[in-house]
Amino acid sequence: MLKDQKIHRIEDLEFRIIYSRRRSIGISVHPDSSVIVRVPYLTSLKTISRIVNEKYSWVLKHRDNYRKLDNSQVNKSYTTGETHLFTGINLFLRSKNQEYLMPGFTIIQLNWE
Repeated sequence: MLKDQKIHRIEDLEFRIIYSRRRSIGISVHPDSSVIVRVPYLTSLKTISRIVNEKYSWVLKHRDNYRKLDNSQVNKSYTTGETHLFTGINLFLRSKNQEYLMPGFTIIQLNWE
């Protein structure tokens, strides 16, 4: 199913091409700043390069946004006092009791403060 797994480069943009049974071309930018281009099976590298060049500024903008994110926002540890964004509101996390529901899980409460 995966015809081409090597990394391609256009200027300073590296991306991976995944061939699949689809009719459209999709470009995905992931939180680890990797870029994946999904294309129909018979799409030529010339066509892929042209499309990626057309969307170059969009891809760089989104890739750079992920790079600017603070790692603490991406990797939450769920400790008491930590804030979490929920439906547009910052909520503080507070451990209620140390009662264990299952090994590794505790009862938590989100406060509107």
